[in-house]
Amino acid sequence: MSAAYKIAPVVSLQIVRDRSVRYPVDASDPTNVASLARTMIGSSPVEVFVAIAVNGRHKVLSVSVIAQGGVASCAATLADVFRPAIVAGASGVILSHNHPSGDVTPSPEDLAFTRKVIEAGKILGVQVVDHVIVSDTDSHSMFALGEGGFS
Repeated sequence: MSAAYKIAPVVSLQIVRDRSVRYPVDASDPTNVASLARTMIGSSPVEVFVAIAVNGRHKVLSVSVIAQGGVASCAATLADVFRPAIVAGASGVILSHNHPSGDVTPSPEDLAFTRKVIEAGKILGVQVVDHVIVSDTDSHSMFALGEGGFS
């Protein structure tokens, strides 16, 4: 009697560099994170979410645009956040997104999503270092201000 077989695709992941961006060396400083995020997001008229993968000393390993949305929201998933960090071998991730309105105050959805990412990061062993919201001229670090119990 012979066994029945199906075909399963064999997949592999690799890092592909689309381009390089200049950034300040210390990615643990929210001001530097904001500068790096603005390099990726620019003055986008829609919300754009980036994930910055970092090593244990908060040195940048990669920067990935993980989601784009509308003028008032952007739907990133946990998989979107952690996929580039895991592929890069990161021990941490810094979240950043823009508010096209110019008001960098975190929304209740921003706070809830950040909490969810922190919990997932604990399970995966990837620390969430910060979540920085940027506009053309301003920025807001949720962790620097201890907002929402983040630190």
